Amino acid sequence: MKKYVKTIVVTAFAFGLGFGISNFAMSDTQPETNIAVVDVAKLIESSDKVKALKSEQAKNMEDLTKLAQNAKADIEKQSTEDNKEKLAKKYQETINQRRQTNAENYAKKLAVIDKDVDNLVKKKAQSSNYSLILAKSSVLYGGEDITDELAKEINKK
Repeated sequence: MKKYVKTIVVTAFAFGLGFGISNFAMSDTQPETNIAVVDVAKLIESSDKVKALKSEQAKNMEDLTKLAQNAKADIEKQSTEDNKEKLAKKYQETINQRRQTNAENYAKKLAVIDKDVDNLVKKKAQSSNYSLILAKSSVLYGGEDITDELAKEINKK
């Protein structure tokens, strides 16, 4: 008899719980979601900081190319193989050091730009009450496109 009563009580409780959950899930009081999308590539392209960084990187690569050409000419002028090897090793170390320094500086500046873009998106989400902002490339349909608004704001800093 006790098992029978326990079974009835557990069944009634499970039924009531399931009924309550289904009523809540089907109610019209779902929280409103405000979703926006951002074309991150377009936003990055419109940044003056990114344009300046690309220009700086191109200049650095041009300088490295000139250094390599000068090194090659200087090495060819050497009279002995031993001098050529020593000079080639010296130039190689110099070129590698500059390349490493350029890469580190580029990465640091890119991280700052990335943080600025991230902060801009967060600020826009808070000021416009967006509950979710997604990259446009990952959204098939829907969401308010705020790329142009952010592109105007990105260079104001």
